[in-house]
Amino acid sequence: MSQQQEQTLKNQFIELTFSKEWKKKLGEKSYSDADLIKYCLSKAWPDAIIYVRKKNSPSDSTILANAEEIKECLFTAITNSAWSVDGFDTWHDNMCSNTDFGMRYGVWQKFINMSFKYIYCINDKLDNPIALDFKECHIPLDDNTLLWCRNKEITDITAWNNVNQNQYILIREGVRNVIENNSTVDSALQLEFLVWRIKKVCDVLQHIKNLRDNLAGLETSVSFFKDCGFDLENDSDITALSNQMDILKEYISNK
Repeated sequence: MSQQQEQTLKNQFIELTFSKEWKKKLGEKSYSDADLIKYCLSKAWPDAIIYVRKKNSPSDSTILANAEEIKECLFTAITNSAWSVDGFDTWHDNMCSNTDFGMRYGVWQKFINMSFKYIYCINDKLDNPIALDFKECHIPLDDNTLLWCRNKEITDITAWNNVNQNQYILIREGVRNVIENNSTVDSALQLEFLVWRIKKVCDVLQHIKNLRDNLAGLETSVSFFKDCGFDLENDSDITALSNQMDILKEYISNK
C-alpha cells in the first residue's frame, strides 16, 4: 500500500467517524495533544464495551462504573510510551491481562487496538506525535475481523469480547503471517482498514438490495389496490408514495 493510499484510508476514517466539532478543530488546529488523544480514546471506548452494556454481570457493571479510570489508565500509558521498556507486544499483553476495574482480555484488546487505530490516523496532527512504529500495532478483534480470520483459518473463535490470552496471541501471530505473505498491506492496521471498508461496501450493497425488494413490494401493493377498484389517482398519500418510488427507481438504476 502506497503512502497516498494509506493517507486516503486515514482521511476517510476520520471523515466517517469524527464529529463535526472535531473535524472543525482539526481543520483549525484548535486543540491540545492531550485533548485529541483523549478524544480518540473516547471514540474507541464504546466499541470496546458494546457487549458489556448488554450484560448485567458484576464484572461488566464494574467496567462501566470505572470507565473514566480505565480510559485514564490507557491515556497515561500512551502518553508515557509505556511500551518502550519491554516492547509493544509485552506491554500490550500485560495491559490486557490487567483485571483491575473488572476488565478482561477481550475488552482490553478492543479498547487498546481501536484507540491506536484512531491515533494512527491523527498522529501527524499532534505537536508531539506518539513515539511508536504503528506496524507493531495489532488488528482490533471484532465480529468483522474475526470473520476474516475464520475465513483464513487462523481461528474458529466467534466471541471477541471473551477471547483469552492464548487465543489472542495465536490470532495476532496468524494475522502477521498473512501480512508477511501479502503485497497489499504491511501492517495489521492497514489490513483492518481494508476489512472495515469491505464491510462498509457490503452494507451499501445490502441496502441497495433492500431498496429493490421494498420497491418491488410497494409496486405490487399499489397494483393490488388498483385491481380491487380503489381510486388511488386522487389520494395524496399514494401520489407522494409514487413520487418516492420514482426517486428510488432512479437511484437504484444508477447503482
